[in-house]
Amino acid sequence: MAWVTESLSAVFDLDPITIEWDDTDHTPTPTVYGGHRGEKNGMYGSARFGELNPMWGREHSEKSRSLMREMAQGRDHTYHSKTVSLIKDGEVRHFKSRAEAARELGLNQPSVSDVMNGKRTHTGGWMKYVKG
Repeated sequence: MAWVTESLSAVFDLDPITIEWDDTDHTPTPTVYGGHRGEKNGMYGSARFGELNPMWGREHSEKSRSLMREMAQGRDHTYHSKTVSLIKDGEVRHFKSRAEAARELGLNQPSVSDVMNGKRTHTGGWMKYVKG
């Protein structure tokens, strides 16, 4: 702390002062991993289920349901699935998911994921197939 007072006094031509720091009331700032948990959370105690839910006892109109249905039709739901293409001895196999590939080929699922992520070159003789 002495360097701060020396720097300030040199720059601003001030007499050095004593600064006392009291951190007994210090509260941690919110972090990405939950600085506001429990009672510190703004939503604490505001139950939104059962009778307290704003939609409790209500239904969407047929018009609303048809609009939501129509909007969902255009969505691409494949972003959750990771398609897998593996090759072994010239045979190429395509799967909808890594789990499906592991089941059908009798492989370990994390190993299939490692092959697809480039962490492994092969598993059970199967390698990642890249069309090209």
